[in-house]
Amino acid sequence: MSTTASRESANSRQNMAAGATAGVICRLLTSPLDVLKIRFQLQLEPIGRTRRARPLSAAASTAAVAAEAPKPGTGVAKYSSIRQAVATIVKEEGVRGLWKGNMWAEVMYLSYGAIQFAAFGWFSRTFINPSRPVAARVRPDEAGGAGDQQGGELGGDGVGGGLGGAASPRVSHHQLRSFAGGAFAGLAATMVTYPFDVLRTRFAAQGDPKTYNSTLDGLTKLVRYEGVGALYHGFLPSTVMIAPYMGMQFFLYDSLTTLSRRYLHVGGNGVIGENHGSGIGGGGGGGGGDDREGGERCIKVKLSTGAELICGAVSGTLSKLLVMPLDVCKKRLQVQGFESARRSFGRVEHYAGLADCFRKIYRQEGVAGLFKGSVPGMLKAGPAAAVTFVTFEHALRYLVNNDMLASRLS
Repeated sequence: MSTTASRESANSRQNMAAGATAGVICRLLTSPLDVLKIRFQLQLEPIGRTRRARPLSAAASTAAVAAEAPKPGTGVAKYSSIRQAVATIVKEEGVRGLWKGNMWAEVMYLSYGAIQFAAFGWFSRTFINPSRPVAARVRPDEAGGAGDQQGGELGGDGVGGGLGGAASPRVSHHQLRSFAGGAFAGLAATMVTYPFDVLRTRFAAQGDPKTYNSTLDGLTKLVRYEGVGALYHGFLPSTVMIAPYMGMQFFLYDSLTTLSRRYLHVGGNGVIGENHGSGIGGGGGGGGGDDREGGERCIKVKLSTGAELICGAVSGTLSKLLVMPLDVCKKRLQVQGFESARRSFGRVEHYAGLADCFRKIYRQEGVAGLFKGSVPGMLKAGPAAAVTFVTFEHALRYLVNNDMLASRLS
């Protein structure tokens, strides 16, 4: 079963299943970095300024335990570096502390991945190539001497029909549509899964003794004491952030895989054929070699998994850096009303909204405050995007091929 055939046969159910799989695996691998990012983002004290531990006598050790936590207004940070933060979390909360909030995060990532890629698939079929149904495409075995004329190694409809294609004269149009599709998919997924994100953040942010003792306890207390609206704390910066973030991520991944196919020829088994572009925007496939579609002769290759990982990592890292200030504000707003669980971490602040949050962070912490958590955030964003895109690629290919084989045998 060819890769092209798999991509062009993808339906919404397969897109959702592959997206959910990618989301779950991504979360399992990146959870510790996410916890570190959240802890740094919520820390008001300057990173790098910590107390140096001094030897204590046995008589004084008990009294010193209560004084170890930074006091409000002291300007002494609990976490000063990634290494020190990991050591502190493991010492105080155990290794499981690096996976705090993982239950809600898994639910969020599973739902987010499924909705995101399904929404992207719908957007691609509706707006990128609405005039050519999948059944009308030219099959590889019907392309004749014109070579593989289905518009790119991974051309076709939907997300599955567009992950990475070869270059074409119209590549800029496909990349712009990738940006629009990514923005739409990100907004759709965020609106549905945002309450899970709030709960994930709170579980990852709380210290000991715990305010939320279980997933059900956390949900119940949040709604009882703060109202249903608390499930959408920080929603405005999240929506402002997610459109450019996901749009840029899809756009960059499309651009990088396209350039890799055109200039680097990473991988083997390249063939000469017509190309109508695809990229992650999908839908660039159809047209079967018609020169009116603007196809050009090019080397069309299947990117190796390593190359796909690199493209995904670069796109995720750069995209995250662009929206980091909004991410910091979102996290700060998500824990509004949760101050009691944050006392042991240092000073807390109340924000009236997004504009007030920006203003106070800038005045009190400087520009650097808007980029707190950027190091673990970048370390997480790159692998997360890489794992998500590549896992989606392979999961979708497996699902499509398996379903097609089952239909032939039935």
